[in-house]
Amino acid sequence: MRYEIFKQDAPNQPHSNIGSVHAPDAEMALMHARDVYGRRPNAVSMWAVPESEIYATSHEPEALSLELSSKNQAPEAQGSWLMAHGSRLTSYAVFRKTSQRRSMTYVAYAGTVAASTPQDAVTAAMHKFPSPETFVWWVCPETAISKTEAEAAPSWFEPAKDKVYRQQSYYGDVARQSRRQRAEIASKLSGADPHEDA
Repeated sequence: MRYEIFKQDAPNQPHSNIGSVHAPDAEMALMHARDVYGRRPNAVSMWAVPESEIYATSHEPEALSLELSSKNQAPEAQGSWLMAHGSRLTSYAVFRKTSQRRSMTYVAYAGTVAASTPQDAVTAAMHKFPSPETFVWWVCPETAISKTEAEAAPSWFEPAKDKVYRQQSYYGDVARQSRRQRAEIASKLSGADPHEDA
């Protein structure tokens, strides 16, 4: 099963989607996520959500729905109507993408809304978290989120704090290095002095 992973870098920052892992269950998904994404410093918490539990949509298709529903009834009034008529409201976690810049983060946690369907949750989220710069919305039932435990955070994340994280471009490509650098690397491997021929 595929799980989307959300990482929190500091207690005052939101959980942000940083990728996915495949695992048989949520516990293994978090362990895989720690090994893959926890190697980078500044993690204090991780969440795992089954991909099948996430309803994702761009802003545009829901904008028309929001416009139509706001002419009829506000989400709060719809929620009251649903509760009065026996429909079950679910607490949904809301994530959104507010930037098109290239980054490891795709969507970030915004908060929660109560709704009867994922589609209604997106509409409610648009009312609760209005922003003209939201490009993508993700919602999932709060109960679908598996979280690392706060008391386990030190053993899970502190070992990575002393590691220096570098983008892969830092290491470069041997083919792009200068002739002299390649000669030095070759000589180190063979044990010869690279400056003998100079």
